[in-house]
Amino acid sequence: MVNRDNGAEEHFRRPYDPPAARAALDRLVELATMLDLGVVPPRDGDGPAVDWRCRLCPARAHCWNLDAAQQAGRSPESYTVLGAEPADPTVAWAAEQVVTARAAERDGKRAKKAAEVLLDGIRAGEYGDYVIRPARRDMPDYKGSFNRLLDLYELSEAHRPPVEDVAAPLVRVDRWADVRRKRAAQRGKPEAGEH
Repeated sequence: MVNRDNGAEEHFRRPYDPPAARAALDRLVELATMLDLGVVPPRDGDGPAVDWRCRLCPARAHCWNLDAAQQAGRSPESYTVLGAEPADPTVAWAAEQVVTARAAERDGKRAKKAAEVLLDGIRAGEYGDYVIRPARRDMPDYKGSFNRLLDLYELSEAHRPPVEDVAAPLVRVDRWADVRRKRAAQRGKPEAGEH
């Protein structure tokens, strides 16, 4: 594996699997060819502001131009994706992405609300590949908890509180039914009493 921060090769031991080894070798050849041609490899993440992988990656400062972006007063994503001096068409493209994402979010929320009311008053249980159960009104805010832990992780060890002392935030949930898809191993199994 190539460390994107410094270009050094890093080695990991895994059980030998010929198809996986061939796929990994093909990816390395593709990456080497791109670098030889001066092509910047595509990024796997969306940037440290929105992608937890990027926030924890040791190469984030280099990969997302953190120092240059801070000096320019811009987000690393903006500086890296749009460029140091973005032209009007590039900024217009970014503005279009925001408007499109907002419309998709609005439409998604509307569709979700319309779907959830269909289950209002339905008895909890298993229906096909889905499990319906009553939802608690106050649910743990997992995303908020994770973001809070990431913020605490950036503190020095002397200033970071123990994890067990960090209270998990709660989020108020207005839906009456919690719907989950069964795990793949559970799907298609006969209900109790069926043969």
